[in-house]
Amino acid sequence: MPSPDLTEESFRASKKRSSAQKTKSSGSRRDGPSEASSAYREVLDMQKEMVRSLTEQNQALGADRRVLEQRCTEQSLQLQRSHQRVQSLERELSKALALQQVNRQSC
Repeated sequence: MPSPDLTEESFRASKKRSSAQKTKSSGSRRDGPSEASSAYREVLDMQKEMVRSLTEQNQALGADRRVLEQRCTEQSLQLQRSHQRVQSLERELSKALALQQVNRQSC
């Protein structure tokens, strides 16, 4: 997946090539439209590549988001189970302490 810097560099290089081609041309009217058409196609191709790259990035981010949502759901359920287990252990401990006090009082 190309980085945005690379596509910007490609765009700048394309503009420089186009500019250099214009200065090299003899200045005849026949060369102008074909150069402009060539530069237009080059920019259009570059934009299509950028759209393709952004689409890929968007799809990858969507997949990452789904994985993270699943992971959060699993961790939430695990946290709920742990909390229920802690509450259960607290109740058992409370009962054990109460029973121990009853036993001490009866001795």
